[in-house]
Formats: sequence, structure tokens, C-alpha cells
Amino acid sequence: ALIAASADGETVSTAVDALYLDLYGGIAHFAKRGAAPSYLLNPKDASCREITMADAPLGFLGSGSGTVREKMAHGYIIVLLSDGISDAFLAGDREALPRFLISVFQESDDVQRSVKKILDKAISLSSGKPKDDMTVAAIRVMEK
Repeated sequence: ALIAASADGETVSTAVDALYLDLYGGIAHFAKRGAAPSYLLNPKDASCREITMADAPLGFLGSGSGTVREKMAHGYIIVLLSDGISDAFLAGDREALPRFLISVFQESDDVQRSVKKILDKAISLSSGKPKDDMTVAAIRVMEK
């Protein structure tokens, strides 16, 4: 109801960035509405797949409900981030963020330290003051 209407008649919208990780089947389901890209990394072979969906944020007409499915493997890393992070990196080179993500996760197995490094770099690229919210979440997929 909050998204559907506002007191002053103005359109209200919100981005949605959701991940459902099926641990038994090894499948990640990404649902994105108006959200910044997510990234699926394989540090072993230095690959990085950008996960995007063209849907508008919730609150706009033409709502879609699709998901992107990706097969997971041991050592893969899923990175979800807000547009404040992606915008800081995209100011110049479009490939700067994927290259940086790969290098950070190749340097260390400590996911928390890697996430902090990504956040610190984004703040640095924003002249030390974030222009938007900056959020980073990462998951390392491990076999039991």
C-alpha cells in the first residue's frame, strides 16, 4: 500500500534486489526490480557475470515478475550492491567494477574484509563522501 500511493499523489517507487539460494539444487534465483546489477564471480578463473533485469522499480506500471537462474559451484561468490556503489565505479570505465570485484576476492578468502574493501573503494571514488546509499553484501558458496 505504501508503494501504491502517497499522500501528495506523487508516484512512489522502490528498487527490489532479492536472492533465493537453493542449497540442495545449487541454483541461485535473482529477482531484481530497478536494482543495480549483481555479480556472480568465480575467483579461480577470474570470471565475472553481471546479473541484470530490465524491469522498472516497484510502483510503476508494467510490473514484471521474472527471475534469473544461475547454477552455483564451490567457491563462487555472489555480490549484491546498491546503486551508490555501482555509480561510484561507473563514473569512468564500465569494466572497472567487475575487475575490482575479481581482484578483491582473489586476494582474500575473508568475505567480510572483501566487502569492506569494496565499500572503502566506492567511498574513495566518491571523493570521500557518498552521493547515495552504499550497501554491499557478498556470499561465498561452499560445498559441505
